[in-house]
Amino acid sequence: MLSGADAEGTAGFLRLQPRETITYLEFADQIKSQETYEIPSDPTEYQQTLDEISQHAAGYSPGGGTSIYSTVFEAYEIALENSSDGTLTSIVLFTDGENTEGVQGWEFESAYAEFLEEHPEAANIPVYTVVFGDSSVEEMEELAMLTGGRSFDATSESLAAAFREIRGYL
Repeated sequence: MLSGADAEGTAGFLRLQPRETITYLEFADQIKSQETYEIPSDPTEYQQTLDEISQHAAGYSPGGGTSIYSTVFEAYEIALENSSDGTLTSIVLFTDGENTEGVQGWEFESAYAEFLEEHPEAANIPVYTVVFGDSSVEEMEELAMLTGGRSFDATSESLAAAFREIRGYL
């Protein structure tokens, strides 16, 4: 869904566009997998890449604790490594659970301020949160607001609508 790989008709604008780069971090109590895809402009390679993304995401499996804030910091590190002047970069966090591991919610604001002192360019990278399941909507709203992003509640909104709005911000 996030890649728009299955988008048809008017929903096709949700698809990743050539020259975009997307990194997926699967996490539980720690990062379980990391995969980065650069979206090619060649139509054949483009479809192959979308198929690879779909296969990768289909392999995700729930289980273990939930390390939201530590994963967000890891996502920032990756984003900073891969971004350059003039690129639009954001972090989209999908979570179905409450943070149980690593950096805790009450620690995040001060840890984020320290992170920004070391990496001021990270202030231009918003975090968009998409919550469902047992996630704390309030906690994810606070995370999004602190980082300049926005929170979406997939228990009351469709994922397609949330992703459409996120893509509109980019």
